Amino acid sequence: MFGYIYKTTNLINNKIYIGQHKANIFEPDVYIGSGTLFRRAVEKYGSENFKNELICECLSQKEMDEKEIFWISELNTTDSSIGYNITKGGFGGASPRTEYTKKRIAEYNTGKTLVNDGTICFRINQKDLKEYLELGYSYGTLPYTRTIEFKETISNTTAGRICVSKENTRTRIDPEKLPQYLDDGYSIGWVKEEDKKKNIRKKILGAGKSKYMNKDNVFILVPESRQKEYLENGWNYGAKRNRKKFTHKKGYTLSDAAKQHLSESHKGNKPTAESIEKGKQTRAKTIAEKGAAAKGKIWINNGWSSKMISPEYLLKFNKDGWIKGRKF
Repeated sequence: MFGYIYKTTNLINNKIYIGQHKANIFEPDVYIGSGTLFRRAVEKYGSENFKNELICECLSQKEMDEKEIFWISELNTTDSSIGYNITKGGFGGASPRTEYTKKRIAEYNTGKTLVNDGTICFRINQKDLKEYLELGYSYGTLPYTRTIEFKETISNTTAGRICVSKENTRTRIDPEKLPQYLDDGYSIGWVKEEDKKKNIRKKILGAGKSKYMNKDNVFILVPESRQKEYLENGWNYGAKRNRKKFTHKKGYTLSDAAKQHLSESHKGNKPTAESIEKGKQTRAKTIAEKGAAAKGKIWINNGWSSKMISPEYLLKFNKDGWIKGRKF
């Protein structure tokens, strides 16, 4: 399966939304829709009041577009009294936004921020943020998470299935459907034969070796075919190394007193009481300075790294995908 067409129904007013989603299996607990009017409806009624149903499975993007257009027309979901669809459907079906529409969207988003309940993400007025957080909502965009049960479902669904591909389309199928797919021009596997040959050549020693080269504290990986050119332009061989002698970790450098303490220890001499006291004072001062610098700041993360920022910059980082909290 390349993707599927789904129907999401508002259980309160029975309005429906037709959409397409690219996935190997039906994902009612992960994705329920993303249309503009539909998102506003979810914000108003709550995601628990919407039911997501599978209409049909599709084998390509073209098929998804055609069937989405068909079902939107068949169920007349562009009628505001029946559904939440705005366009006729299909990939890229939305018409270009006019300047008036862009202005209205900008006015609507001004003074608002993003929150999510784990299923849907929507904007609220910033003054209401505290109230939403107390109700259990999270600040920022929707995190991409999947439950253990869902992962087990995927594992059971893909077990025993065969990977097939055709041009840029890839999917998994049941073994009994293989003859049908081969007749349609699909081939077994996700990697083309020419790509396999390229990967084999990369593993042969001496075939297109690359080396790190540096110039003026700039370090890049240069292919063998261009190394002579770089040498003529003043580049040297070598990778970037950490040249800080007394750096234990990024952003931390030993004080002069600590360096003297280490120097005396390495010479076999015991450190003096004065140097020990200086080291203690320096460490206490450093800890106090770091604590003062971090005071009032908050942790944010983008899924793989964390950092501290001042609260006034939170919205700016949120636009780039950062959310409140530290990644452990």
